[in-house]
Amino acid sequence: MKNLISKNNGFSLIEVVFAMSFLTLIILGVINLQSSNLAMMNSQNNQMQADFYADQGAQILKAIGYMPELQTCSGEGCLKKFQFTLDRYNLIPKAGLDEIAGQIFGRYVEIDPSGLNNAYKATVVVEWSDSTSGSDEKHSVSSDIIISQ
Repeated sequence: MKNLISKNNGFSLIEVVFAMSFLTLIILGVINLQSSNLAMMNSQNNQMQADFYADQGAQILKAIGYMPELQTCSGEGCLKKFQFTLDRYNLIPKAGLDEIAGQIFGRYVEIDPSGLNNAYKATVVVEWSDSTSGSDEKHSVSSDIIISQ
């Protein structure tokens, strides 16, 4: 009976260190999973915003309507690039990207008048850099519209 009372029922130092290491690995795995999920959500959000801006640009072009001055050249390789001005929806020759509300997105319009009579194909392109993965990946989406007289 004396042996039962004096026997230590605690954990050894090795068991405690092993258990703490195991719990630390589990916690770090969960943190890593949450971090990658957050980065993926941010990337998906940027993709949705870019799709919205491309569709918005196509609707703006539709509202502006047919502009005969954009139908000035015909044939292969007749691609013109324009951007929106910030204060109005006029098109100006593309010098750089039209930053949307100071964000990471840039939007411009490509006009291709070749092969269409009294119409042209307009492509609104939205570009952005996604640095959620540590490297600056370039992305773009586009929306096409045919504008006729």
